[in-house]
Amino acid sequence: MFDEVEETNSSPTNSTAPTPAPLPANESMDAGTEQIHTMPMEYYLGKETVSATKGATFNAPVKSAVAPESKKKILNFLIIGGVVILVGVSSFLLIKSFEKPQATTKPTVVNNQPLPKITPIPAEEPKVEEVVKIPEVVVQEPPTSNREKFDPNNIKKFSLSLLASNDEDRDGLTDNEEILFGTNQKLVDTDGDVYKDKEEIKNFYSPINAKKIRLWEEKLISTYENKNYGYKIYYPASWIIDSIDPEDPADIMVSSSQNEFVNIIVEEKRAVDSLSSWYLAKAPSVKFNEIKGYKNYNKLAVIESPDAFTVYIENVDKTKVFVINYNIGLKEEAGFGSVFEMIVNGFQFIDIASNLEPEESKIVEPTNPLAVEPPEELGESVRPPIIID
Repeated sequence: MFDEVEETNSSPTNSTAPTPAPLPANESMDAGTEQIHTMPMEYYLGKETVSATKGATFNAPVKSAVAPESKKKILNFLIIGGVVILVGVSSFLLIKSFEKPQATTKPTVVNNQPLPKITPIPAEEPKVEEVVKIPEVVVQEPPTSNREKFDPNNIKKFSLSLLASNDEDRDGLTDNEEILFGTNQKLVDTDGDVYKDKEEIKNFYSPINAKKIRLWEEKLISTYENKNYGYKIYYPASWIIDSIDPEDPADIMVSSSQNEFVNIIVEEKRAVDSLSSWYLAKAPSVKFNEIKGYKNYNKLAVIESPDAFTVYIENVDKTKVFVINYNIGLKEEAGFGSVFEMIVNGFQFIDIASNLEPEESKIVEPTNPLAVEPPEELGESVRPPIIID
């Protein structure tokens, strides 16, 4: 049996069976001792699995017990982990670079009391030197009143009759005048005495009483006397009369409650000049044939401007002109045309020295075509006048 084993071991070198290792030098086989042949360890485990520390007797090099596939997997995991970490760090740094820095400073606290917040002082703008100009000295005349001075050359485009405000009953009195005198806006004859309301007011009779009652007896009008310049007028009792200059009543204003008023202004005139020539010199834009002349109830000569908003009356010695002007202010319609007509027709001169009315200054009323009886003359029934010294 052992011979067969020896024959098997003596196979050629190209056999796949491993060659048995030689015995150590210090070991010898005694003669007659049977030799036992065993299979080498490399035959079972392979050359690469034999540990070098165990004193292997084959000549092949010793390698690691870890398989090459396991090394590759570990290496791949390390590479992938490093790449992930690198990408994460790079992303974090990139995000931080876009964030705005925020102030992290806190106010300083002294003795547990926060310091007041300091507001930065804005930079001062460069100062520009101003050039101081010396104002020119302009010599102006002192104003004669607290409003614009009357200019006879200012003529309205339309006449007083065309600018009259609403007249519902078409009796000649505007609706404002109907309210002023207490008449009915829808009746031509309020008191039913067959006389039209306007005709009664023109003749100084009451339009609200069928009896022959004067306007001043009905307390619808008042009297004003200017003793400085010797004239007297009648005006609505509810209106206010005042002098522009209390010391010199050469310019008075009779005002309504609707910012419409009548001015009476005293102007100087040469005795040799006629009233019409004086007016045309004051208003060169007006032609002679455009002015209207007539006499009022006192038979005083009156000339009227083309627009009928102004009349002119000269005194007895022809040295003064009394200008009576109707001013509607900023309005476009005239609400008191009949009142203006009443003031003009009642204008009269008085004796300044004796404070008595001269004979030629008494009101002589014209015949009223609607009146049954001739109108009475003004007598003692006139109320005491309102005097402005």
